[in-house]
Amino acid sequence: MELSQFTKEEKIALVGLIEHLLMADNVVSLEESEALRNVVAEIGEHDYRSLIHDYRPIIDNLDSFKQFLQNIERQEPREIIYGTLFEIAESDFFEENESELLDWLAKEWKLDINIEKDGIGN
Repeated sequence: MELSQFTKEEKIALVGLIEHLLMADNVVSLEESEALRNVVAEIGEHDYRSLIHDYRPIIDNLDSFKQFLQNIERQEPREIIYGTLFEIAESDFFEENESELLDWLAKEWKLDINIEKDGIGN
């Protein structure tokens, strides 16, 4: 599924979640910026900015935005949105606030997340 096949609500969810993820640690790293550029290129810069501008009141209030996210029902866009956020978050280092947002989203959307960790003891 391509982002062009997302509904407007699914695009708002993606864009809003990216905004919250990037601001979770109050720093946008070079790696996060590069990952963001890929999403913006696929959605289109004008559409990305329009979504942020037009839906800022929904996106900015995290509680109301979380309620909005509960209306995203199609599973494939949910998985793509989560995967996109995960890629952005892991592009540098996971911050606690980023992990909390991803954990909440996985639980809320009932995503089966199985992350394999390489390292000692695994």
